[in-house]
Amino acid sequence: MSLIINLSRFSLKNLSFCIGKDLYKSFLMALLSLLASMAITSAAENDKKNFISGKIVTELFDDYTYDSNKKYNEYNKTYLYSWLKFKTNLSKNLKLISNFRLREENNFSEQIRREETQDSSDSYFDNQSFFIHQLNLQYEYNNLKFVGGKFTSSFGRLWRSKDNIWLFDKARREYKEDEKIGIASYLKIGDSTRNGEYIFGLASFINDSKFLNGSILTKRDGLDQTNATQASNKKGMKSYDLSLDINFDFTDKERLSYNFSYINLAVNDKNINNSDHKIKDQKGYSLSTEYLYPFSSNIVANGFVEYIKYNNYFGKSDTDREFLTTKATIYFFDKYKIMLGRYFDKIRETGVGRYDEEVRELDFGYSFNGYKSYGYKYCDGFELMLGFKQEIEDNRADKVENNIAGFLLRYVKEF
Repeated sequence: MSLIINLSRFSLKNLSFCIGKDLYKSFLMALLSLLASMAITSAAENDKKNFISGKIVTELFDDYTYDSNKKYNEYNKTYLYSWLKFKTNLSKNLKLISNFRLREENNFSEQIRREETQDSSDSYFDNQSFFIHQLNLQYEYNNLKFVGGKFTSSFGRLWRSKDNIWLFDKARREYKEDEKIGIASYLKIGDSTRNGEYIFGLASFINDSKFLNGSILTKRDGLDQTNATQASNKKGMKSYDLSLDINFDFTDKERLSYNFSYINLAVNDKNINNSDHKIKDQKGYSLSTEYLYPFSSNIVANGFVEYIKYNNYFGKSDTDREFLTTKATIYFFDKYKIMLGRYFDKIRETGVGRYDEEVRELDFGYSFNGYKSYGYKYCDGFELMLGFKQEIEDNRADKVENNIAGFLLRYVKEF
């Protein structure tokens, strides 16, 4: 099914972007977040010793579901995703990394409530949580780096992308293996401008289920962080990952990269409530490639493909899950871009059934300071993206189709 936008549905009556109390609250919260971001970075810039450096990212999302075969899905949702990262240089080789996050949680109870009550009221900054996302020590010696504390696994790559509105958000909700407590080591060899740069990674960890996972705002109930049967929650840091990143920098506008990763998430099998499933460790495989190519001095294209497969999903030996994402982005005159992408997610459970989800996305973007890294890094300053998304969920018993229009306003500042 092609991505079709029925403009006739965008009537003034249906649009949720009207002036009102909730909209005023939305813009006020977003404005305060941006002002706080600027104030923090201005203060940090005055520190000439550069003892502390970092980055702040504030993203304001607005999703308007203007057409759905389930009418309770037709509403407007506004939410924030922000993070503040500090790097404290304790010595020449030793650094303390701290990362604080503000984000919208996957509130499944709210989704169920909307479905049961057929509620289509708008949502403004609901279910926002604020928590410590990373807190670790990093020691670097020549080409070696060691990490200890709370960190993010190297598994997968889509969640790191920055050239779209929704695809990377799906990835960081569905298979970004973050909030792990443990140790990791990385070895970097080679030269990306000559024969290639190779980064080998090895990490051992456990889920952060009781140390730094709490939120001072909304309760984090997207996944039950305290559930002892959750994958990667077995005592003794028996979960681990292996990764290999390969990078080639042919010119400043032509790059090629590969990511291979394997993850084993140990499952606590002592307190399993469901005896119908044989419990096994969840295993994941990830393969991705990205290529940046300049057609001319003013037109640069970026292509990306990623495939991920989980066996024994959430510890169930009869359940597998697969993801496939493809996207292409074209940059014009370093300030404009257009992105077309497709994300496919399928779950197969033996003897029970199947679930498929497909997302198709078209975005248009503008960077006020220019796309100097073409999606490999955040653009400093403000960036605005407007997009359309079609999402289809099919479990064979029921099918949901949503058409969504929205925007992402991002502010980034390094200090």
